[in-house]
Amino acid sequence: LIGIDRNETGIAKFRVSYPEVKVEVGDFDDFDFEGKNIDVLIHLAAMKHIDLCEQNPNSCVQNNIIKTYNLFKKAHRNGVDILFMSTDKAVEPNSVYGFTKALGERMVTEYNGSFVRSGNVTASNGSVLEIWDEAIDNQKPIAITHKDMRRYFITSENLVTRIWHQYLKGEQVIIPKMDKDIRLINLAEEKLRAYGYTLKNYPGGIEYVGL
Repeated sequence: LIGIDRNETGIAKFRVSYPEVKVEVGDFDDFDFEGKNIDVLIHLAAMKHIDLCEQNPNSCVQNNIIKTYNLFKKAHRNGVDILFMSTDKAVEPNSVYGFTKALGERMVTEYNGSFVRSGNVTASNGSVLEIWDEAIDNQKPIAITHKDMRRYFITSENLVTRIWHQYLKGEQVIIPKMDKDIRLINLAEEKLRAYGYTLKNYPGGIEYVGL
């Protein structure tokens, strides 16, 4: 295994848990495949926050399309298979993020690689659960987009297992089964219960912020 990232804090934490794995610091499209005898590129890097991508489309395109294209081209040139992490938001996209990931799918398809359309990963960086934990710790409002909004969640362990199983079977469009389909208001209720609150007595209240 060889990792590449520019998140210094993330790399430092990773090296504590996995000291035997080599990690290179830098932009992923700078990675040199020459002479490394690599079997598969697993591409997980992306700008993924919907609002930030809407506000910074140039940065999103640079990272999610241009750098990704450069990486795929080099991998393909060196005979390296590609496994690309996409999103369910690439289906009939209506956001900058969704459009960039849809284009990423088309690029990886041209190189006969595989891509994964997943829902939300439980406890991933920037997930709604992480945001709510911070809000509750500070007695701030629980932000929900809409009272009828549904989300589809999966644990990272189950996601990795299902993706790898389908990839080894040769599937090019990988759509793993999600663990949980839940309305956000019900998920918020579960989260608040873990802290000893209900929707009615939580002092920070619930705030509907819009889609």
